[in-house]
Amino acid sequence: DLAMAPFNRPEPETYKLARMKQAMTPDGALDEWEKPTLSLDEPFLIQPNHMRFPSGDNTNAWRGPEDMSVKAYLGWDGEALCVAAEVKDDAQCNTNDVDSLWDGDAMNFGLIDADANQTDLWLALTTDGVVLNPLADPTEKLAKIAKCAIVRDEDSKVTRYELRLPLAGLKLKPGTECCFYLRFFDNDGQDARYRLQLAPLITDPFKVKLYSKFVLEE
Repeated sequence: DLAMAPFNRPEPETYKLARMKQAMTPDGALDEWEKPTLSLDEPFLIQPNHMRFPSGDNTNAWRGPEDMSVKAYLGWDGEALCVAAEVKDDAQCNTNDVDSLWDGDAMNFGLIDADANQTDLWLALTTDGVVLNPLADPTEKLAKIAKCAIVRDEDSKVTRYELRLPLAGLKLKPGTECCFYLRFFDNDGQDARYRLQLAPLITDPFKVKLYSKFVLEE
């Protein structure tokens, strides 16, 4: 049924990440990036499901790419895994503390390496400034050595995220496949509305086939 196409999730992909031409400076400018690794701008990426399209009793659902859509960037510079995102968002809002960043506009990035170590990071621009919360940190180093930035451009309704994660803080080996997930949460000033979600939440037992992967090319 072709009418169901907006709900069909494509097969996960494997992205080969070549070394960047220059080290990333987390400043929110995205100058180091040439093109997005992937885009999140389709209804099948919206969770929960009922927020994919507005209806008579649900007028607060996703209203299309101008409401929220994401261009995501992944790379590495020989010393660090680099993650960035340009988020089109008609309203920027996060008034929450470090333990509830998910209830406002926020980025959640996670990876599960070949040895099943999970790293889970939350990044948000709150009323208290930029907040990074390493919720799962196998090396217990990322909180100290990770660098990040978030810049909001109100004129263009775009929020830019950058996250530099030194390999010293990750149990991640170049040349091996690593599962990853990305989630972007939306709040227009009241309560969390929905999230654009690349992969499902962590499953138990963990199902590798459900996740896109990347490989740091040597």
